[in-house]
Amino acid sequence: IPTPSQFNGFDVGTRYIITANVIDYYRELARRSPRVEYVEYGRSIQGRPLPMVVIGSEANLARKDEIQARLRQLTNVTDAPSPAELDRLTSGIPAVVLIEIMDVDEEAGVNALQEVAYDLATRDDAEARSIRDSVVVVMTPLTDPDSHARYVTWHMIYDVDGASTDRNAVENTPHWASNTDGNAYGIDVNRDFGWFVSPEIRALGHAAMAWRPQFFVDIHSGPRVIGRRMPLSSSTGIITMLMIGPMTSSDFVVSSSAFDPAAQAPPTRRVRTTPSTIPAHDPRMPMR
Repeated sequence: IPTPSQFNGFDVGTRYIITANVIDYYRELARRSPRVEYVEYGRSIQGRPLPMVVIGSEANLARKDEIQARLRQLTNVTDAPSPAELDRLTSGIPAVVLIEIMDVDEEAGVNALQEVAYDLATRDDAEARSIRDSVVVVMTPLTDPDSHARYVTWHMIYDVDGASTDRNAVENTPHWASNTDGNAYGIDVNRDFGWFVSPEIRALGHAAMAWRPQFFVDIHSGPRVIGRRMPLSSSTGIITMLMIGPMTSSDFVVSSSAFDPAAQAPPTRRVRTTPSTIPAHDPRMPMR
């Protein structure tokens, strides 16, 4: 199984990974490892795949439908279940952790999650086995691929020696449509959980509700981190977080209904657009 650096052709963290390679690496990992599943849970405005990566033991992935069904029973309730019912629903099933990256222009997380996925899929030490046996790790590593493509395209064109630390460099002064984590229509998907107006977040909401995860991790990073080689702890830190002891779903009994985009319709809202808020290009035109 290739490491992220081998697949991308450079040491991960030293350069930007183009959008297609972010997605293709997870496809390749799922093709080669029985501990990984790759799912496309929707499409972006410009038609790019919205990838979901599910990692766990082979036994847990084989009973994925059972795990999802029992977690739905556990969370889709109005009254607290009896102790006996709680034991029945949680006995022997793993906890589910959803790791997402909303601001995909914060590139460190996009890079680091490839290393996390590789480590969880390939390591056979006791720590990794414990995580796979007790946790199903669900990752959505590219929730807004149109934004990622726009951002990476700009920086790969204008990233020259010294530009990352020069605030007057062209790389650091992109036009509005490139210097944003908004989708192709300029909607900030990281602010859309109360409205679900963007197709990317509507799709993510439905995908998350299929799992009813007990634990969410939203990864963010600072600016200008690419080219300054991310430390290896980018991966091991997340894995250490997951290694919190053998878990089952009974350790995290919570309601996930607040994340359901179908739970209640958002109120109608009028938005006035002005020339300054309309991108200069047709947002439906894809960028590689």
